[in-house]
Amino acid sequence: MQRILWLSNETPDLRGQGGQRRQYFQIRELVETGHDVTVATLDGPQSDESVRRLAEVVRLTSPGRRYLPDRRPDGMTRALFRRSFDRVVIAHTESWRTWRRELLRQDAPVLVDMHNVLSSWHGRQSRGREAHGWAKVEDEIMRRSAAVAVCSARELDELASGSRAQHERRAALVVLPHGVDPREWIAGPAPSAQPTIKLFGNWGWGPNRAGLEWFLREVWPRLSAIPGLRCDVAGAGTQATSVDPRLSFVGRVEDLSRFLSDAWVVGVPVREGVGAPVKYAEALVTGVPVVATGDGAPLRSDLATLVSDDPAEWTRCIAEVVARPEPARAAAAAVRRSALVDLSWHGVSRPLIDWVADPCPQPSGRFS
Repeated sequence: MQRILWLSNETPDLRGQGGQRRQYFQIRELVETGHDVTVATLDGPQSDESVRRLAEVVRLTSPGRRYLPDRRPDGMTRALFRRSFDRVVIAHTESWRTWRRELLRQDAPVLVDMHNVLSSWHGRQSRGREAHGWAKVEDEIMRRSAAVAVCSARELDELASGSRAQHERRAALVVLPHGVDPREWIAGPAPSAQPTIKLFGNWGWGPNRAGLEWFLREVWPRLSAIPGLRCDVAGAGTQATSVDPRLSFVGRVEDLSRFLSDAWVVGVPVREGVGAPVKYAEALVTGVPVVATGDGAPLRSDLATLVSDDPAEWTRCIAEVVARPEPARAAAAAVRRSALVDLSWHGVSRPLIDWVADPCPQPSGRFS
């Protein structure tokens, strides 16, 4: 058993957004493996109810700027970092900036789960100042931590090729993909009588919102020629309404697997995205044919019905599924069977479990 300190600006939460759920399931895997986890997260409106069922939770106050703690650690923060831990996991690059000074008190090896290489993402959007700032943070992480994780092989390539510190880095690099909990996906596909495409996600997140706007502007009008086709959009963060009787915005749904189970097609439009959307893995385990943009499908694009940024290709593919659904459904069913095993949180968390269990992990670099 290892004593693990888990640090994050956001609160791990089974019912939260993608990054919060990712942390919840990773912590659950560590606990079920037999490790003792203490979660330290910033105080605020995010719920810690679900993660408290797994681990001790310490909520630290954050006066002043949102998500940044007081530069003068309070008594609770000082007490936390005086405790002895065997491993430290930091979730998100942003959290490194918050906690790096406090880590001076810890000699335990540190793994930073960056999730995404933010410098590359800002660079692709021509935001040079932001890209430079995040590159400095990422380079420090590479020098000072024992291991660095990202959420996809594409992000790993970005990190390995883009870091100015790579010639002197000490950190081991690993991929921790987004996963799914098979217990949440009991409902298999049961297509409705009326052909339906369904979209889901947190539409308040910029790349998701841009993807939805692209779909509604570039794809949905082209689909008007398909008789009887309707579209249901689930998820919070959008104020969109529609006078089109074939298009519905249903808000957040309680059971995502049941909502998606009767779809004919599941769409994953993400534009100008970063990292790997959690919802692509979730789309694959529905057993429903999937269409996705390139930024929406960085994990296993060869298994999707279609991965394309061309609205005409989306239209063609959806029309083919509606006209001849059985071949696409058979292929999607095979993907579901495979993904429920290969993309389970138990499977994709293995690199994290192995690092924690390593009796002699690479030591963290000391701060100057």
